[in-house]
Order: sequence, then C-alpha cells, then structure tokens
Amino acid sequence: NGTLPMQTYTEGVKGLMQMPSLIARSLETDAQIRQIAEQLHQMPLAFYLGRGIDAAVAMEGALKIKEIAYVPTQECPAGEMKHGPLALVEPGVVAVFIATQERTREKILGNMKEIKARRGTVLLVTCEGETLLSQEADYTLYVPRPHLEELSPLVTIPVLQLFAYHVARLRGCEIDQPRNLAKSVTVE
Repeated sequence: NGTLPMQTYTEGVKGLMQMPSLIARSLETDAQIRQIAEQLHQMPLAFYLGRGIDAAVAMEGALKIKEIAYVPTQECPAGEMKHGPLALVEPGVVAVFIATQERTREKILGNMKEIKARRGTVLLVTCEGETLLSQEADYTLYVPRPHLEELSPLVTIPVLQLFAYHVARLRGCEIDQPRNLAKSVTVE
C-alpha cells in the first residue's frame, strides 16, 4: 500500500542517524588504505566482487578505479566469478571482495579460496569483527557495521573511493582531471 510499518521506519531513522559517525570511522582507515595501495598499485588487472547489496558496491568501486587510476577492472557478482573472470586470475591480479553480509559469508569464502588457489591477491572490505574471511585475505579493510545491513554501502564506498584515489596517485594519474570522461563527470 506504499507505507512503511512504524517499526521499519523507526529502525531506518535510527540507522541513518548513526551514519555520519560510522562514515567518519570508516575514513579513519585512510593510512591503512594508503599502505595497501602502495603494495598493490602496479596491479595489471583487478576484479571487484560481492554478493547481494555488496555486488552493487563492487560495481561502484570498480568504476572509480577504472576512471581515475586506469586499472583494467571487471566488476562481477561473486556468484558469476566462475563464468569468465576466474580464467584471468594469475599472480599480480587483485580481487577486491566486498563482504558485509553475514548470510553470504560462506559463499564469499569459497570465492576467495578460488582466487588464492590461482595465486591471485585478495583484498577484503568487511565489517569489524569478521574473522573467518580475513584469515583467507591478503589484506583486510574493516568498516563499522551499520545498524541496518542495507546501509552498509554508505561505509564501504568511501573506503573503495580512497583506495582508488591512492592507487591513482601512486600511478601518477591526474586525479582531478581524468582522461576521456564525459564533461558531466569531470571536475570543472
């Protein structure tokens, strides 16, 4: 009927009220992001993978690193990884996994193991307190866990944007004037 139950509305407002402080906390990982970028900035190829809502976040992260760092990148729902992307994994290739949902953890773990079996590098972006997945990752960036899972993109996307920024800077790219983008996208 187009209306939210009061409890859903209340939970949503509560979650949104937390977001400024949670986003600020996620940005506190900047020094760690910079260190990881120093290790990975020469990657020849990257995959950005996630399941559910994290698949959309992976698309945004991949877009940013393509636009400003010119890293050949493919975004892919993690469930589709075996249909093409896996064939390209070799040493030096980086797979960035966004994994904020507990219900997808086991499947993401399987995806990560497949990347590692082919000697790819795994960068994991996940919520604080996650230990199972981080054991399989080469690098892990922790973000705060929002009150509502649906709000997780608000804390993960800034981290991915910072990663793209640092990779671009280290590759000597012109960050504020990316090449070949439509004028509506570039800074004027």
